[in-house]
Amino acid sequence: MVVEVVGSVSETRTYSAQEVVDLTDLVDAPYLLRDEAGVERSPDTRTWTSLQALVDAMAPLSHDLVTYTEVIDEQGTSLRLDEHALDDPGSNGFEDALMPAVSFSGSSGGQGGAITYLRPLRDDQDVNVSAQANRKGYFQTDAALRIVVHTSGRLLRPVVTATEVTRAGVAANTYDLTASVPDAPAGLTYDWALGDGDTSSVAAPRHTYDATDRSTYYVVLSVTGDDGSSGRSDPVAVEVSEPPPEESPGPTPGGGESEGPDTGPTDSGGAHEGGSTGGAPAEGGPTLGGLSEVETGGEPSVVTPTPDAGPGPAPVAGRQVSGTLLIGLAAGAAPSVAPEDVAPSARASSPRTALPTWLLAVAGGVLLLAAGALGESPAVRRAWRRRRDKVGT
Repeated sequence: MVVEVVGSVSETRTYSAQEVVDLTDLVDAPYLLRDEAGVERSPDTRTWTSLQALVDAMAPLSHDLVTYTEVIDEQGTSLRLDEHALDDPGSNGFEDALMPAVSFSGSSGGQGGAITYLRPLRDDQDVNVSAQANRKGYFQTDAALRIVVHTSGRLLRPVVTATEVTRAGVAANTYDLTASVPDAPAGLTYDWALGDGDTSSVAAPRHTYDATDRSTYYVVLSVTGDDGSSGRSDPVAVEVSEPPPEESPGPTPGGGESEGPDTGPTDSGGAHEGGSTGGAPAEGGPTLGGLSEVETGGEPSVVTPTPDAGPGPAPVAGRQVSGTLLIGLAAGAAPSVAPEDVAPSARASSPRTALPTWLLAVAGGVLLLAAGALGESPAVRRAWRRRRDKVGT
């Protein structure tokens, strides 16, 4: 175990286990351990050597010169005691006239084994069994224990503030860390332990935490001044959470399926099958062979089809040239059309059906062909010759 006195008075001494045992000054002392849950128990060790006895054995040292004391634990963490911790019992701030102390355990005669450090409780709310460095007051280690007594500078007490950054463009669970140090000396340096294994040496770092690892991180700041002053903040909890899942985008306006009334598919004329947007079936629709519907004053009215230009062809006697179609046209009757050949809008929108223009054109062409065929027949040619000869005579 190494004890150092640094500052205005400087001295270092390495103690063997036997030397520590020889300086035992506390036997069967009523030390008590208390954890953060409030559970109390007595330590196993019954004999202790106070830190005061270790420092006094090095050289005569006025306790008034001590500004603070550090006990370096097995992880290298500095556990700090204020300027009164090495004072006489009753004036050092601890209960039951106890003092911070160490003890060796292991082989007989104090040779080898583990070393234990214990800080007494200050009051009935104090804790000395904790994972938090500022509350930790009890540990055991097989490594060399180091105690540093400062005779210059002072114990600093930094206060840490963690503020979540919620501005747009900043990652979730990002925090700004700041500290205030009352009566800070010149040349202050910063040593941040950010709680997730990362560190920083800037005065006010910004750090982003990973919410998938855990939900709470503890931030601790250690500061040191040019005059030898140093201190450590209380741990500050930083709460993090996983961001909510991103919502899937909805249908793009103007794209996808409409949630309004179903107007049905349209035919080549643009009419809707099944009715208007109000849901009622349409009584009209696109024209079919000249039939149309016009809305006036909100009420549909049916315009009669435009009459055909001129009478239809007269009945033709003689051979049947184009079958039923030619005979039907000559008689002025509408041709037979299968229901599936009529556009859906026409079936749904109008109870009457007129001959479409294209069908009349085809019929006219067929009539011309039929007339030409009849003109080429022998009977017709003989009739024309007899008529011509009669006119000539």
